[in-house]
Amino acid sequence: FPSHDMGEFGAALPQVTGLAASLGIEFDDLGSMMAYFTTKGFSASQAATMISGSMNALIKPNESMIAAFEELGVANGEVLINMLGLDGAMQAVAAPGLISFTLKLSTSEL
Repeated sequence: FPSHDMGEFGAALPQVTGLAASLGIEFDDLGSMMAYFTTKGFSASQAATMISGSMNALIKPNESMIAAFEELGVANGEVLINMLGLDGAMQAVAAPGLISFTLKLSTSEL
């Protein structure tokens, strides 16, 4: 983890590991996201808070998130996380039209 001590990460990880595990998010993916956010200047605690917020937004969606799920053709955030991983799910809801088109292309080729 760049430029942060392991103690900081050790203290921040419990904020997200339980929810991540319940959603099937691999520890490596979680660690990668934490590391990414810290390279952007956020502390490990801030990164954990952002990741936790993202996971909660996907599993307890507001109206705009529900609309993004509908546009993407998925029932809910857990399905999207299972399909794309947490990072991919976050990107998908940020640009649902583009991701929806990409998902349709990839599934039509199967």
